Amino acid sequence: MEVVRSAHNPSIRETISFKLLFNSCMNLTGALTGQTYGELLDNPDSRELIVGLADETLAAYAQAFDYRPADSGQHYVEEVLSKIIFPRAQDHRSSMLQDL
Repeated sequence: MEVVRSAHNPSIRETISFKLLFNSCMNLTGALTGQTYGELLDNPDSRELIVGLADETLAAYAQAFDYRPADSGQHYVEEVLSKIIFPRAQDHRSSMLQDL
């Protein structure tokens, strides 16, 4: 019997970590506050919460997988999230909020 091996995409770690960070920061916070993604990042209080959530997620990811996709929560919010949210998704509401 021949064993068929599936191809491994080397970028899968980056794809999963991006999705994990985004969901843990934006979806939960948007659902709890009712804010759009743009409002979350414009509001100093929710932005600070998102930075903290990103720090925690990054630390957990580094501990579990010895991999850190961003230097810090602040770096992630300013250099990654903000560039994604503005201008493309600022009016978007989290799917978790829509579910509620």
